[in-house]
Amino acid sequence: MGLPVFYAFKEDIDIDRGTITLSSADARHLTRSLRAREGDHLVVGDGMGTLYESKLGSPMDEPVRCTIVSECYITPERPQLVLFQAMSRNQTMDETVARAAESGASRVVPFTSKRSPVEAVRKSSGRLARWLKIARESSKVARRAWPLEVRPPVGGLLDEAAIRTVGECVILWEDEERRAFHDSLPDEPPRSIGLIVGPEGGLEGSEVDVLRTLGARTATLGGLNLRAQSAGSYGVMIARYHYGLLAPGTAADE
Repeated sequence: MGLPVFYAFKEDIDIDRGTITLSSADARHLTRSLRAREGDHLVVGDGMGTLYESKLGSPMDEPVRCTIVSECYITPERPQLVLFQAMSRNQTMDETVARAAESGASRVVPFTSKRSPVEAVRKSSGRLARWLKIARESSKVARRAWPLEVRPPVGGLLDEAAIRTVGECVILWEDEERRAFHDSLPDEPPRSIGLIVGPEGGLEGSEVDVLRTLGARTATLGGLNLRAQSAGSYGVMIARYHYGLLAPGTAADE
């Protein structure tokens, strides 16, 4: 594994001077954990698609700066993969967010289903900050030009407005017996595809019926029983492979 991508805020990127100021946390990570030295090369992103190839300045400086060597803009992938994840146990949701960032999902939207744990739902709004931190750190490790976005939890089942935010919507449902996931993907990539995943125990049939009336389709990922924190990230990777986004030489979010 190479160095992760480090993200900098807009005000810390001085294009005129060709320098980027690193946060104190990133500077400590580079020098203490990664043993980086002056002159080492690293990639810094603005979180909006631009990656800067940079050279690290002296770790003894305060603040630590690096010099921009080159830059490139990475266009968002098409389709964007949006994971609609039913609220699960706290630890499961943490892992779901991390895997979504690593697999290349563009956005995670938590929602509440009938089998979502009551305690997890009650505390969900208070855990958004933690999910955002996990998404950012996992996106850094995955070297993403566009970090994973995590939306505030939806208070109930997804509605028509939520499903209309994506071009296509597929429910990854363990009780679907006929339609394979890859068969539910259109030949030409739409602007975005939503993947709906249930909590531990899955979605109830009545919830699936409601989602179908809103335009979502059911599909299966096969005969294996996948965990709630796994199904969405597997679906994202399959969809990215289907549309050639895992081909050699393609960067994340390119």
